[in-house]
Amino acid sequence: MELRINIPSFDGASHPFSKGKIPEIYTLEGLKKVSKSDTNRTDWFLKRLCTIWEIVDGPVPFYFRTNNGDLRSLDAGCVGYLVNSKPPRLTVKIGPNGFISSVEPTEAALTLSRPLMQRLRPEMEALRK
Repeated sequence: MELRINIPSFDGASHPFSKGKIPEIYTLEGLKKVSKSDTNRTDWFLKRLCTIWEIVDGPVPFYFRTNNGDLRSLDAGCVGYLVNSKPPRLTVKIGPNGFISSVEPTEAALTLSRPLMQRLRPEMEALRK
C-alpha cells in the first residue's frame, strides 16, 4: 500500500521506520523485540506515527510504500513497547493471515502527541503528489 507521506530522517543509529526490500512481519505474540524503556527514539516514532494516522485518517499499515516509493515498516521494538506500555499507546489489528496488519494510536498516545502533530504534519505531507 502506498501512503502519500514523507518519513523524515532520524538522527540516531537505527531509524524507527525500517527501510528495506523485504519487510519483517510479526504476530502479536512475536513482538518479543520490546524496548526496555521509553526512549527519545520511541517518542520520536510515536509522534510521527500519530501524525501519519492523522494524515491517512485511519490505521497505519505495518509496512507500506512512501510517496517516493521507499518500502518502510514499523519498528517491532517500538511497536512492542507502545502496545505493552501502561496505559497502552498503540493497538494492533491482525490480518487474516495472523500477522499484524496495522496499528492505531490510543487516546493516551494522541494526548502525548497532539502538541507536536500540527508542526509535523506539513513536513510529512511535503512530498505529496
